[in-house]
Amino acid sequence: KSADERYYQPGEFSTFRVKVTNNGSGFAADVKVEDLISALEVETSGGAMEAAFNDWTIVTSKGDPRTNIETLPGPNSDIATNLDIAPGDTVEFAITGTVNSRAVANIINTATAEFAGATTEATATLETLPEEVWIE
Repeated sequence: KSADERYYQPGEFSTFRVKVTNNGSGFAADVKVEDLISALEVETSGGAMEAAFNDWTIVTSKGDPRTNIETLPGPNSDIATNLDIAPGDTVEFAITGTVNSRAVANIINTATAEFAGATTEATATLETLPEEVWIE
């Protein structure tokens, strides 16, 4: 899990990436991946918690044609799918959204992958721009 940029600009695009890799020599079957973008919240200038993204798209990619992605997420949807990942392959979900124009705090996003009874979490953070105030 990563963010393309360290800082976000309210009202502008920002991107999170979720990568799921099969480092084994056999197929990783029935890997459940979840990232609930619709549940992401951020503190706003009025002090309320609101949706972090106004809208978003998710672009999914894989390197090996044998890798199967059960459900491709659409615009403004969550990632909730099962994967069958070919040996050595990586599936990437690139989530690009318009940040809430009133956002004033960090946006923390956690994705989970469940495989063979074990759940792994990965988190990435988009930070607010450093504040500067000058008076002369």
